[in-house]
Amino acid sequence: MPERRESHTPKKILFFFPQNPHPPRSGAHIRCLEILRSLAYLGHDVCFTYSTRYPEPGSNSETESYLKQAGISEVRCFRGSLTELLLGAAIRRANLIFNRIPPLNSYKHTPPRMRSWFRKVQADVQPDIIWMNYSHNDPLIDRTLLRDTKIIIDYHDLVSINHRMLIAIRRCFSRSRPFDVVNSAVLEESFLSDLNFSVDPAEMAILASYDAIVAISKEESENILKYNENNPVFYLPVTFPAVNINNTYTGSAIFVTGPNAFNLQGFFYFFRKVLPAILEREKGFSLDVTGAISSDVKESPGIRLQGFIADLGELYRSARFAVCPVLGGTGQQIKIVEAMAYGLPVVATRYSAKTSPLIHGENGFVADNAREFAEYCVRLWRDPGLCRQMGVAARRTIRENCGEKKIGNTLQQIIRSVE
Repeated sequence: MPERRESHTPKKILFFFPQNPHPPRSGAHIRCLEILRSLAYLGHDVCFTYSTRYPEPGSNSETESYLKQAGISEVRCFRGSLTELLLGAAIRRANLIFNRIPPLNSYKHTPPRMRSWFRKVQADVQPDIIWMNYSHNDPLIDRTLLRDTKIIIDYHDLVSINHRMLIAIRRCFSRSRPFDVVNSAVLEESFLSDLNFSVDPAEMAILASYDAIVAISKEESENILKYNENNPVFYLPVTFPAVNINNTYTGSAIFVTGPNAFNLQGFFYFFRKVLPAILEREKGFSLDVTGAISSDVKESPGIRLQGFIADLGELYRSARFAVCPVLGGTGQQIKIVEAMAYGLPVVATRYSAKTSPLIHGENGFVADNAREFAEYCVRLWRDPGLCRQMGVAARRTIRENCGEKKIGNTLQQIIRSVE
């Protein structure tokens, strides 16, 4: 845990996250939980609020128990109705079909009943600080009730760009599961960068209305500063404790996926363009794919679909290395940080490595194209000693640069900035 320090008076913090984060199923969930634990450890009184608008594997009672043990003082949940679930699904399908991007203040993100619920919680808790996650959840806050309340936003992704990217990707795939590629252009390394999406000024206006802005990557913090000269922007990268396990480096490679189209694109990039070149040289190669993608694609030679696994420790212990073939998105590839923390070297695309602590040739490999990606996978597959050497370096990198002390110190600075 971060170093405990007396800052100023402990704050009452109302923290909102749009989903049940436990057990974590994506990098955003991991980040949410690490910040919650650190805020509680630093002595702040945290009321955690979240939504069950979407079907998820986590149990609300287990989540509440976990968070209470972590020091969260209160947990409140907005439970979406069946009507809201069906309406949200219909809106998402319509947006995909008609290539529409809902505005950031859309009821798709924060329906009326959810807004009323959060404002009642805000009035009841009367927090010193509201910690919001994602800019499209901003309409939840009732600014007439703020008075002395300060507001902080961890925006995770530039939503206005992310949504455009996701729709562009999904339009290249079949509409029914298991998905298949219907436009091979989506598997080009430059597919998303060629679209050259720009951030919506409305999103910048939302961020500028907060007393402090939290960025997950240094690149995005610099971009935000170009549009925002008045309010502080803090760079808070993903942190993860280095996990000391007895790695064997004898099992499969591993690809941990989250529930979004970037991972779908990355899977098919690997499956269609990288895997054939690997199997030509290593017939016994296998990749364990975990998480949401497992229900969206077909199993095939070289690919083992493992589904959602709450504790990946055993897979990480035996895995030879991890891959991150993701080609786009905003924010940070938390799967790289997690794999490195467990002592695995990572083979990543140039895009996914740029916001990570990955150092080419030292704790993993960075590939510019599918041919290079396959070459690095074969090298690690054939050489467990190299896997171990790079894995030790990967864990050391996380311990030195991405440890929990870093998040505690930065959180202290963020809280002090709004006092």
